[in-house]
Amino acid sequence: MRNRVIENDLFYFDFDDFSHVMRHTVSLKCGDISGDVLNNAVQRAALRYPYFCIRILRHGESYEIIHNPDPIPVRPGTAPILLGGDEADGHLIAVSYVNNKIIFDISHNLTDSKGFLPWIQTVIYLYLTDALGIHLSSAGIRLPGEDFLPGEAEDPYEHMELDDVDPVPLPKDPECVFVPDMRYASGTERSDYVFTVSVDDLMRLAGSQDGSPASVLAYFSKEMIRELFPDSRGTPISCSMPYSFRPIACGENNYHPQTVLLNIIYDDRYDSMPMDRQLTCTRGTVIARSDPDSVRYRLSRYAGFVNSLDDLPTIAERRSRYHERLESIVSETFAVSYIGRTNWGSIEAYMDGIMIESAAISAPIMFLMVPVGDKFHATMMLNQTSDVYVETLVRILNDHGISSEYLYTCKQELCKVHMP
Repeated sequence: MRNRVIENDLFYFDFDDFSHVMRHTVSLKCGDISGDVLNNAVQRAALRYPYFCIRILRHGESYEIIHNPDPIPVRPGTAPILLGGDEADGHLIAVSYVNNKIIFDISHNLTDSKGFLPWIQTVIYLYLTDALGIHLSSAGIRLPGEDFLPGEAEDPYEHMELDDVDPVPLPKDPECVFVPDMRYASGTERSDYVFTVSVDDLMRLAGSQDGSPASVLAYFSKEMIRELFPDSRGTPISCSMPYSFRPIACGENNYHPQTVLLNIIYDDRYDSMPMDRQLTCTRGTVIARSDPDSVRYRLSRYAGFVNSLDDLPTIAERRSRYHERLESIVSETFAVSYIGRTNWGSIEAYMDGIMIESAAISAPIMFLMVPVGDKFHATMMLNQTSDVYVETLVRILNDHGISSEYLYTCKQELCKVHMP
């Protein structure tokens, strides 16, 4: 059977009021953004990334993907637009700008951050060279006219050997995990809190404990929860980490969304250990749960589920089945997403920072972190309005010798997606 995972995720992995989208906001050091120059850069970059330039058509109870020749929308302001709708000319990608910031919106069903950042790099490179009239090295930047890199546009499920035998059964997650309530909320609006963390300080601790940035942030976030909610003692805390399976599929150049969730369960056993042991155990759990054979087995089961949707007669039923599956498997206190070290190349010197936002399915707290220069730029996304969480986390990090600074907060503004 041909795997339909990529197509069916794109078509049906949105439901009710949930649109699976991402927003990356890049701040530059070169003054206010010129809309005309940015528009030119975006349309030129589109020639290098035709797989982002699509339109979805509906034929009865089925969908078709076609190339979208219309310009990608480039607009002033921060207000999100309806991706896939008329104001986006059917595109699932859009760009906007305000002051010194360029804002990139895209359907998360089309790509993930690893697949999206090369597009962002290309747009910024073309914008800087035109706006400033300078020459920058294009090393590591994908430019219009260049061929695809190996594996860039391949279907990862078509080029990976799936396995229907579980070689290393994972321990069963607890039925009940701690979920923060609204005791600190000043409002019920989903809000984003942006802070920075020193790369050198965090990596020094991670390196000494054979850890990773995601493991360290997960540990301190758990400590934040335990401090703010002393009544959580005795109840497991669940942290989910998106893990890219590109190494066992089509490689790092591939643009398709490719993640599985790894769960870290912090229980009484963890809490009884000193910090260094907890960090080592967290990293060990990540390594064990990302075992390639185990990941292939999980992907095989997921592919079987997605392919089975073709037997359902209507689009509404397929979308509903996705929703039912997620409701049955998701249980988390918070999530930590770290996409790894990004080689920004020559444009990094002109970048003042990056903020990443994403639609969260269930996580009441979600962290998105990416390094630029000497700092990790992190977004804490909350299902409420409260600066108590980020202030507590930043204080805990600083108390442990990891320089951290809370920058600002903002209302979460994310696009919706229209499916015909």
